[in-house]
Amino acid sequence: MIFLPMLAATVAAATPLTSTDPDVRCAAVLAYQVGQAKAEDQAKLMASLSYFLGKVKGRDATANLETLLRGTYHGDPNLLADNAQRCVTELQHLGAEMQAAGAALTANP
Repeated sequence: MIFLPMLAATVAAATPLTSTDPDVRCAAVLAYQVGQAKAEDQAKLMASLSYFLGKVKGRDATANLETLLRGTYHGDPNLLADNAQRCVTELQHLGAEMQAAGAALTANP
């Protein structure tokens, strides 16, 4: 049984992340938005940024975030317009899933 998790980790690490990866693009969108946000809004955006950075680092713990984010910014001048809605939609689905889980746990502890 220990073999399967090791195999999955090996396969995931075998595909290097690039600046065109959807999770890297969402991280770049949110990092930009954090930089542009008012101080009172930054904490909410940081939570969302952390979600996507966790997905990236979970797939490749050695990923160089600075390199990936720079490549994303320089490689796509339409980064925000092309990716923001997809990233928001993913976060909304996650939020709905978390609310449903919380309601189920509250109703039946």
